[in-house]
Amino acid sequence: MFRTVGLRGGFIAALAVAASCAGVSTAAGEDIRTIPVGPGPSAVSSDGIHVWVANSGEYPAYVGTVSEIEASTGTVLRTIPVGNHPDSVSSDGVHVWVPNRGEYPSYLGSVSEIEAASGAVVRTIPVGSEPVGVSSDGTYVWVVNGREGTVSEIEAASGAVVRTIPVGSEPVGVSSDGTHVWVSVKGEGMVSEIEAASGAVIRTIPVGNYPFAVSTDGPHVWVTNLTNEILSEIDASTGTVIRTIPVGVYATGVSSDRSHVWVSEVGVIREWGSVTEIEASSGTVIRRIPIGEFLTSLSSDGTHVWITGEDKVNEIPTDPPPHASIESPTSGGTYAKGAAVTAKFSCTDGVGAPGIESCTDSNGGSGTSGTLETSTLGPHTFTVTAKSNDGQTATATISYTVVKALCTGDSGTVRLSPGLTNTPAIQTLKIKAMLTGCTGQSFTQASYTATLKTAVAVSCSTLSGAGNAAIGPAKFRWTPKAKPSTSTGPVTVILAETPSVAFSGELTEGVFSPLSLAGTVNEVYEAGANCGVPEKGKKTAKAVKAGTFTGSEVVLN
Repeated sequence: MFRTVGLRGGFIAALAVAASCAGVSTAAGEDIRTIPVGPGPSAVSSDGIHVWVANSGEYPAYVGTVSEIEASTGTVLRTIPVGNHPDSVSSDGVHVWVPNRGEYPSYLGSVSEIEAASGAVVRTIPVGSEPVGVSSDGTYVWVVNGREGTVSEIEAASGAVVRTIPVGSEPVGVSSDGTHVWVSVKGEGMVSEIEAASGAVIRTIPVGNYPFAVSTDGPHVWVTNLTNEILSEIDASTGTVIRTIPVGVYATGVSSDRSHVWVSEVGVIREWGSVTEIEASSGTVIRRIPIGEFLTSLSSDGTHVWITGEDKVNEIPTDPPPHASIESPTSGGTYAKGAAVTAKFSCTDGVGAPGIESCTDSNGGSGTSGTLETSTLGPHTFTVTAKSNDGQTATATISYTVVKALCTGDSGTVRLSPGLTNTPAIQTLKIKAMLTGCTGQSFTQASYTATLKTAVAVSCSTLSGAGNAAIGPAKFRWTPKAKPSTSTGPVTVILAETPSVAFSGELTEGVFSPLSLAGTVNEVYEAGANCGVPEKGKKTAKAVKAGTFTGSEVVLN
């Protein structure tokens, strides 16, 4: 099992003062969740279901606590009092082990054993001086006593210290895989390897300067070296350093989940706090994630990485999902049936993720734009789906409503030329009119003019009969003003005084085109009822030339 450790003693105090002087603030990315915990979080351990955070407390008392976090929700379930100045924590799923550093001048420490199910401290076990690191493999618990250069081996079942093993000057971190125990010894620039069964130190392995945090995944051991900014990779079977990997400034924590290795880094002024992800098989640095605050340790459970920072824990998914977003239109819009509505959207992948395979919308579009489906009335949704190259997906959705677009009023004047008489003639109709009460489009009204002609020669009888169609070009001007300011297209009106004769049109050019118009109108012509009848004392009748019309609603599609 891996263990990660936080910064210790005066070193952490000095860097914390520098951070506060620099006015550091959190700058977490969109895939990072932050969870407030107790004061002075120094170490973290995740078993996949719960996350346990050792909070060292505040100067001068350093009253220690452990925050228990539900991994799935990020909720702090419990805050558990432990001993003085806890600097490390290790969970084996059943119990949580927390070393308490002890008080000046002896720094004689202890280990608090917490029952994971209840959160109760079931035992407090005396160990050596200034215990600063801990690792549990389920059967034994290994505790680093930094001041006296030893490791205490505790039998987990009984809580008894069964051995105290000298390991070298100023040990800091410890990690056990069940058969071997690996201890970073900062005072001697090495890692001590202990055979778990015998408690014997079987190898001392030189690494870099100031070896600090250590994590084993079984085949390999990973060690941070604070002052020369490298991570040492050790082949566990041979004890050989097989790679040194450049990492960030002051690498305080390391955790391996076998496929990836994660390193927390304090950084420097104005560039505080980052996490480096390394591919375990190749040693390649995949990404460096800026956190923007003072970091002390981290723990990976295979799906998320948990990093202790300034009175909080930062949670990062190990395989960040993609993101889909819809820039326009906004959700909740109302559009006319048949309207052309363009949507703009985007798909991005998480930092260091494998990239976007596809970005598609529910109406068949792809890339960065598409159109809303408006052919049917009623409520609709528009969804964009982002798919990354590793098969993960994410969606963004807006809702909208398609309505029947219409204008409630259509009225105007008609001038006929040459005018209706009993003698059939082709008639030209000059129309000036207004559409009002328009909804479902961005205009509220429109004025229009049209010049229409009948297809055949007509006489007075057309007014009282079924009528005859007149068709011709029309020009529309919109309120509010639009660009371009006009639209054009053909309009058809039935020349008749019969109630509710057909009115139709189609915009083929300009703004809002294409758009069709359909409704009915009632026409009344001056002296239309007496068309073709001479006035008293006259031999010939006056031609009918002027009229008005009013219409019912005009449907826009």
